[in-house]
Amino acid sequence: MKAMTDKEIKKEIVRLGKERKRISCEIDRLVKGRTVRVTCGYNGQEFGRSRPSQEGKVTTVTGGSSDGDFTWLSLLGERVSIHLKGVEFV
Repeated sequence: MKAMTDKEIKKEIVRLGKERKRISCEIDRLVKGRTVRVTCGYNGQEFGRSRPSQEGKVTTVTGGSSDGDFTWLSLLGERVSIHLKGVEFV
């Protein structure tokens, strides 16, 4: 592998940042406004908060994001996001 200069490294970092932004916008486009059913014990609260499980609840997605390893969905009226594996699109 060829050694990269400082300028080349910074240019590549900027390019990757733009690619991440494009991917984030694409995820939002795919999921925003879609209806999902919660399929796990998610309760929409931070750890330590008490609220019944939302399993089986049908709600609307307000946005999505990805950290590279996991994709998270924001649900209408909820305080915390849910993992993509915890919902089913209906």
